[in-house]
Amino acid sequence: MKNKFKKVDAKGNRLPEQIGKGINKEHLKKVMKETTIKDDMISFKIEREIHDKLIRAANKMNVTKSFILQELIKEFVEV
Repeated sequence: MKNKFKKVDAKGNRLPEQIGKGINKEHLKKVMKETTIKDDMISFKIEREIHDKLIRAANKMNVTKSFILQELIKEFVEV
């Protein structure tokens, strides 16, 4: 008995046969191209205590650590 559940979306529309048969490599390439970070990345080390405080501040503000660091850097270089 074939599993028909995988062959329809939430609205009952039939899906292509390749659904559930592995990764669609062309679609994966398109997704990766669109989601790849196009900006430069900076990496640095900080003390664990400062990192923990950064995490708590980001959680409290409901933003990412990256967002906080980006804003601080923008303020610093726009002087």
